[in-house]
Amino acid sequence: MRSSFLSFSAALALAIFVNSSAYGVPTVYEDFTTDTDGYWAGSGNRGAAGVNNYGWSDSDNTGNAVAAPGGGVTAGGELGGFLQRGPSSGDYGFPTGNLDPLVDVLHADGVYTHVSGSGNMYVGFYNQATHGTGGGDPRNMIGIQFDDGTGVLVHLARDDNNQREHGGPVHIAANTTIKWSIDYDPVAETGDFVVDGTAYQVPEGAGYFGDGVGPTIFDRFGIWSVDVADSVGESYWDDITFSSNNPIPEPSAVILLLCGALALVGARRGPV
Repeated sequence: MRSSFLSFSAALALAIFVNSSAYGVPTVYEDFTTDTDGYWAGSGNRGAAGVNNYGWSDSDNTGNAVAAPGGGVTAGGELGGFLQRGPSSGDYGFPTGNLDPLVDVLHADGVYTHVSGSGNMYVGFYNQATHGTGGGDPRNMIGIQFDDGTGVLVHLARDDNNQREHGGPVHIAANTTIKWSIDYDPVAETGDFVVDGTAYQVPEGAGYFGDGVGPTIFDRFGIWSVDVADSVGESYWDDITFSSNNPIPEPSAVILLLCGALALVGARRGPV
């Protein structure tokens, strides 16, 4: 009876994960108040101090005075650190499952603070395997570039390094928390972006992603740089809402799932 109950608990925990992303592309919310390294994926993001040392941080540069467009506002814990643009800049992202720009409506928003330095930082949806192999230009992504940490460019980029970008006049002052958002329409294949109250649009029109050159699929949401050498900057993001086919793991569901898995192992071994 006990092992049957725990097996049911495991099934229930699995149902929590499946049902939370069963219809369309839902959005999830990440507040970074606890360490996300267990379920966000990093590659090349932890190097020497001050050089590509980024990911989850227990710092609070973004603060709690400015709420994200999605309404989230928390103190303590954030995403970011030191990013150096270059061939080994790496990335740090949440595995969203496959997102297809031909059919999926995408949204993301949050807050951002640039602390110091320059470098080149991106936030948005990307393909982990091909996002930074474009000879200095982003590819296979939809997102915002913080040029030298303070200038704004917005991008749609296919996987053949055919990118569309729009730059703007916004200059982000250091140590100032600002809001940002990304909205993508798959019918018009258009990206709408708002950074610190200024709206930008990349209006490609149908046929940009669907031109037959090659499939463009995003499987991460997160931060990264690209592969041409540049200097180092320190920046942070927080209170992020983003489209994802996978949910943010809930601690209670994880515990339930682990208990169920242990019960299944015990049931298979039989009574001692």
